[in-house]
Amino acid sequence: MGNLLPVDGAIIVLMRNNKLIDRTITDEDGQFIFRYTDTGQYDITASKEGFITGIITRIPVTPNHITRNDLYLPKYHKEQMPGDVVSEPYSYNRKFMREH
Repeated sequence: MGNLLPVDGAIIVLMRNNKLIDRTITDEDGQFIFRYTDTGQYDITASKEGFITGIITRIPVTPNHITRNDLYLPKYHKEQMPGDVVSEPYSYNRKFMREH
């Protein structure tokens, strides 16, 4: 799977029922937090230039519970994108946190 390193500065978008709920950016450790999210199921999209967009769907959120997931963003391979692109895969760990 390659070298799994955090991705700093990835844009994280939180959606519910195809509606934008919130967005944030990963920190230097590749982590982010959404606080005070209502109970339900959510979708997350993570993107950064030079990486393949990552998506997790139907993440369950319940009151007073912290939800954590890992989402991997591999770098584009030279065969997939024209130009000079690093070919090693990277990832970031992320915390997905809800508090009520």
